[in-house]
Amino acid sequence: MIAYLLRSVVQAIVVMLAVALLAFSMFRFVGLGIALGVYAAINRRGILANAAMSLSLVGVSLPTFLIGIGLIYLFAVELRWLPSFGRGEVVKLGWWTTGLLTDSGRKSLIMPALTLGFYQLTLIMRLVRCAPTT
Repeated sequence: MIAYLLRSVVQAIVVMLAVALLAFSMFRFVGLGIALGVYAAINRRGILANAAMSLSLVGVSLPTFLIGIGLIYLFAVELRWLPSFGRGEVVKLGWWTTGLLTDSGRKSLIMPALTLGFYQLTLIMRLVRCAPTT
């Protein structure tokens, strides 16, 4: 009974580790959103600032699953850079199986991180751009 409970706890920790990795990748998008928002606030009439704000409008308006489908079409179907589904190859390290140690496993995490981080990027960018004006 204790071995079963311990295994359940370990599996929950492994799942939370994967979630933490995706959260860490999304924090990079928050930093990029702050930088682009400050740039757009400083250069309000610039072409690059208007392009960034137009991209942020698209990112805030579209649902996340639709952004994911668009990224799958672009990176998996057209460019063939990333896998469209799956976890990639896994390596067994004792009781733990992970895809983080293989190239295909790391490539399979890029698209979910981009999909989840893109909304954060656009939202933070719009909030930062409007903050100096209010």
